Amino acid sequence: MPVSAAVPRAGDSSDRDASGVVEPSADAAPAEREPATDPDAGAASVMDAVTGSAGPASGLGDQAPLPGESTTGRDDRVAGPPFGRGEHAAPEEQVARRDGRGVPDGRVVSAEQVARRDGRAASGSEAASPGGRPTLPAESLAEHEKRGGPSAEQVGADGPTVPVEPAPVAPAPGTAPVSPAPGVPGEPGSEGLPVSPAPLGAEELPSGEALGAEISAELAAQTAPTAQAAPRRAASGEWRGVVLVTGTDTDVGKTIVTAAVAAAAQASGLRVAVIKPGQTGIATGAPTDIEVISRLAGPDTARTLAEYPEPMAPLAAATIASMPPLELYEVVDAIRAEADKHDLVLVEGAGGLLVPMGVRPSGEPWTVADLATALGVSTIVVARAGLGTLNHTALTLEALNRRGIPAGVVIGAWPANPDLVHWANLSDMVPHLLGALPAGAGRMDPGVFRRSAPGWLTPSLYGVLDNWRVWAEETGDGHH
Repeated sequence: MPVSAAVPRAGDSSDRDASGVVEPSADAAPAEREPATDPDAGAASVMDAVTGSAGPASGLGDQAPLPGESTTGRDDRVAGPPFGRGEHAAPEEQVARRDGRGVPDGRVVSAEQVARRDGRAASGSEAASPGGRPTLPAESLAEHEKRGGPSAEQVGADGPTVPVEPAPVAPAPGTAPVSPAPGVPGEPGSEGLPVSPAPLGAEELPSGEALGAEISAELAAQTAPTAQAAPRRAASGEWRGVVLVTGTDTDVGKTIVTAAVAAAAQASGLRVAVIKPGQTGIATGAPTDIEVISRLAGPDTARTLAEYPEPMAPLAAATIASMPPLELYEVVDAIRAEADKHDLVLVEGAGGLLVPMGVRPSGEPWTVADLATALGVSTIVVARAGLGTLNHTALTLEALNRRGIPAGVVIGAWPANPDLVHWANLSDMVPHLLGALPAGAGRMDPGVFRRSAPGWLTPSLYGVLDNWRVWAEETGDGHH
């Protein structure tokens, strides 16, 4: 870092100002010169030596600025960038100095120039005084004094007294100039200074109780109602969404099969709803199908859309009771509404696949097969195990297949002591079988029913039955 030293004239009667700069007295004649031994002559010879060896360096006094010299902070004596050979041309005034035309009054001689004259780098020969001001090494002062420069007593025991500021660094070619940070408006000297926020007073800090209350209120506002855990992802082949349950005939076990599938699905972590579009036979006082399913399986949602007194097909029961029949698209909308809130919706029909359930907007009747077609869903066909089931099952599967509805078969009540006909029918239905429930499952304790249900069903219906031969052997030994 270049260091500048002001050289006072011998016999100068002026005092140093607050910054340590020697100011000439008012009565001193600028044109007067001392012999070669006085300090001015020494300063001139130093400038001659410096300008002749390493090129001139610009200094700041009270004179007009030199070319390339920064005018910012002139009162603080900030030196401008040095002029070297090649990249910058030497100013005319400095060239005149080098040619022996003298040094004007009040010039500043820098330590870097003295160091260049002695063949040393300025940064390696500078030292700092205890007061923080840079000083010249004793050897440099001695050499300077021999050449006619000011003595150590004249310069001062602790070196030059001119305050030193770092010289501005010229930006590299192609580098965009960096703008200073904005200061505080209206504050002198604040340009380029970062602004720190004012510290909070003790009275502005919140108390521990107030902070705790604020955090508690924030957490309470963000707390959402407890939601159900997300269900597991569907395994390959599992039936999800809406599934219809129909049968080959009445009293084949549709309600108990529906309850078993609901229990197995809930045991797998699914949200299950069961819907009965039309319940008939209310006048008998027997438990409704939804009541039986709720007791055995306890699904998340269980509802009946319409109830009729007489135990007959829903459309006929509505006509006999002069009650509004089930309208197809109202039933479709109700099922889809539950499907939006559940992972599995089981829809239990009434009787067989083609039993009239209600009317369309046109007045024509609709069946469970039409409901399956409107929803585009899979269907479970509950069948008997005994004699005559093969024909009934084949006809139902054929009707569904013609409508493009996927279907599987579940035996509603496998007897505790099966006969040969039962085993023969089972063998024929195995390609379509999705499960087989033991006879009397509906009379089980609900807890036993729910734990046993997965063993009656294949993985497609959330069960664990994957080998019918093993199941047959266990069933023949009396295990269900």
